[in-house]
Order: sequence, then structure tokens, then C-alpha cells
Amino acid sequence: MAEQTEGRRPAGRTARAGSVLCLVSDPDLRARLLTACRDVAVTPDVRAGVPTAGLWCAASLVLLDAATASRVGGLPRRAGVVLVQPDAGGGEPDEQAWRLAVAAGAEHVVVLPDGAGWLAEALVRAVRPRGRCVGVVGARGGAGSTATAVALATAAAASGRRVLLVDADPLGGGLDLAMGAEELPGVRWHDLHDVRAPLPAGGLAVALPVADEVAVLSYGRGQAVVLPGAARAVVRAGLDEHDLVVLDLPRAGDEAALAASGEADVLLCVCPSELRAAAAAPAVLRRWGAVAEHHLLVRGPAPGGLREADTATAVRAGLDLLATGGPAPSVLARVDVVRAEPGLAAAMERGEAFGVAARSPLRRWARRWVADELPGGLLGGA
Repeated sequence: MAEQTEGRRPAGRTARAGSVLCLVSDPDLRARLLTACRDVAVTPDVRAGVPTAGLWCAASLVLLDAATASRVGGLPRRAGVVLVQPDAGGGEPDEQAWRLAVAAGAEHVVVLPDGAGWLAEALVRAVRPRGRCVGVVGARGGAGSTATAVALATAAAASGRRVLLVDADPLGGGLDLAMGAEELPGVRWHDLHDVRAPLPAGGLAVALPVADEVAVLSYGRGQAVVLPGAARAVVRAGLDEHDLVVLDLPRAGDEAALAASGEADVLLCVCPSELRAAAAAPAVLRRWGAVAEHHLLVRGPAPGGLREADTATAVRAGLDLLATGGPAPSVLARVDVVRAEPGLAAAMERGEAFGVAARSPLRRWARRWVADELPGGLLGGA
């Protein structure tokens, strides 16, 4: 069956707009924050009271004080929320601040003036143009999610964009093998497993091995346990330095994979055109449900004769069923179909990231996805 794309809503996430929302009612603390913003040429959106959910979700960074944090519990949980408090002695957050931070879903508590350096870097990161992040996951084992992640990464790199391919599966055997990069020098996850602070600007890109113009961060063959905070910090640094970050996700992720996926704009589920995969795909998509936009890639062949269109219909029906009595159903913003590719498995086994023909169905699909989802690019150009 020919590759197809169904109608969908415009791609992108408002959180990439690069705005800072300041919800600080204390006048002295607000004045201090405005000075900190001016020092790094950032103009925040200053609001009084509890914002609308749309405004809350659209900002890249939200700054709260204790009074406001106590009133935002009804808003959606999101990344990039920081509770700020003045130093009451000792330079450490007090117990009340930590309780409010947990209730508001804040990731950090910053005490001023000691935390001014951290805050300045967070402000700059919030307004800096950032890349787009897609997480790729298989509906079942062997669905071809790693091959799809590699196809996206290499297609984007071939178009002149800066690309980071991230291995988010500690039991996957190492994504550097799929890219033929296992012998290349550079850092792996075991070198970054416990980083806590934001990474220095530009530091990640120069430290990683590069294969086929793609920066690769792999688990290798070690047993490194990556902390969730480290995974989040690394992916955010990757978004600062690249047009596209591709996450190769396991079907059942650990805490680090879940933290990394929280930075994704798109979750792409790779689903073979077969009954069991179609039945499993809705649960996999719901597992990673925090991602704003869901895409489905149906891959042939269909050993039981299940049509690709019927596979997509079954996945939608499953999503609707899982949402009964619960959260709103996931919307498949994009559905693509790609034909079978007999030589792909052998090429991946040889570590030839894309040593298949340029007319490969998967490669042609990847080029089209890049053209649709990354128009012009942010850093690397078209």
C-alpha cells in the first residue's frame, strides 16, 4: 500500500515560544526578579493572580512565589515551573517552600540571592530558540522503532539540520551499534548519569560521538542507571543545541525515560500492520500520554491480511476505549503508512545507519516527515 498521511492539526507546541511567566505577588521579590530578567535581556510576562490554563501551559518558564504557588494546584502539571523565595537565613529553601513546590508541581526551589546564577541561566534557556523533540516507541517488540528513529535522525541531518539521537532504553543493547558508532570516542550515558545542573551551552554537542552527521547519546553495553533529573537536563541541553532531538524509547520506560519524554513535542508509535500490535498500540500511547501530540506509523507487511487503514482504525478505537471514564482520548494528529522493506533489518544489523537505497520506503517517509514537521529548521537551516 502506498504511504499516506491523514489530515492533522498544525505541528508544534506552544511551550517552544520562549516566554517567561512571572506570577509573583510579593513586590520586593518581584522587583528582584525583574532586575534579574533585565540583566539577561529577558522580558517576562508579569501577571497577578492565577493565570488561565492556556497561559500557564504556553510559557517556557513559570516563576512563582509562595503565595501564588498555594493557589495553582488546579492547573495542569507541567515542566518548567520554579518556586522563588528570598533568603530567610542559611541560603536554603525552608520546609514550607518544599511543600508548596510539591503541591504546585515545581521542579526547583530557588533562593535569592544565592541562586541568582542558576536563575539567570534558566531565564536564558527559556527564551532561546529550541529544537523539536520526537519520541519513537514500538507498539510491540521488534516493531522497528529503532530503525524509524535512525531514519528520522539521518533524514533530518541530511537536510542540513543539527540532530541528536538519544538512546532512552538501558536494555536495548546500545543505539551506537545501530549507528555504527560503537568505536567512536565521545561520552555515553554513564558519563552523564547523575548531572544535576543545566549543562554549559554548547558543551553536549562537542562531547558526543557523531555518525552520519548525527550526534549519538547511547547507553553502550554498561549498566548505568540514569537519574530522571539527569535525563531531563541532557535532553533540554540537546534541544538548545539541535534542530531535532530523537528519543528511541522503550515500550515500558524507567523513570529516566519518562523524564526525557516529558520534553517531547511528538510521540511517534510504530505499529506493524497486525492484530496484536494494533491492540497493544493504544496502551503504549497512553503510557506516554504526557506528550502533547501523537503520531502513528503503520508498517507493512500485513501477515494476516489486515489492511493498514484497518490497523489505524483499530488503534483509534482502542484509544477511545481506554479513555472511557478517564482522561480525554489521545488524538492521532498524524497517521502514516510505509511499505515493507526487506533489506532494512540486515542493514541495521551491519550498523549501517542507513546503508539502504535512497528510495527506501522508510527513508522517503522520514524525509517527508522532516519536511512537514521541521519547516526551515531552527539552527541548521533547510
